[in-house]
Amino acid sequence: MLNRRRGFEAKVVSTHRTPALLFDYAASGAAHLPGMLAAQTTLPVPSKYPKSMGSLLSIVQMPKGIPVATFAIAKRVQPTAALFAAALLEAFRTEQSATVFNMSLPEA
Repeated sequence: MLNRRRGFEAKVVSTHRTPALLFDYAASGAAHLPGMLAAQTTLPVPSKYPKSMGSLLSIVQMPKGIPVATFAIAKRVQPTAALFAAALLEAFRTEQSATVFNMSLPEA
């Protein structure tokens, strides 16, 4: 870029403390991106499994309040991740069903 005289902007941002900057300064393929996305949504954020301990640590060290489920660095752990997802959905559905059944309808 420097040789072609193209404009660019370089900025160092904290991947864990400024997740809102994700949309302006995201580096594709970076291991911290799933955690930054998780900080912006309540939806699950799938990611390829980390390939190194550095990748794993950048994901699991998200600040308090940002839920990130991370599993071991190996393909053989995929069944564990699937079981976790199933258990999470089961717990959500149980709570959701109980809430609906305990609701009272407004009087007409």
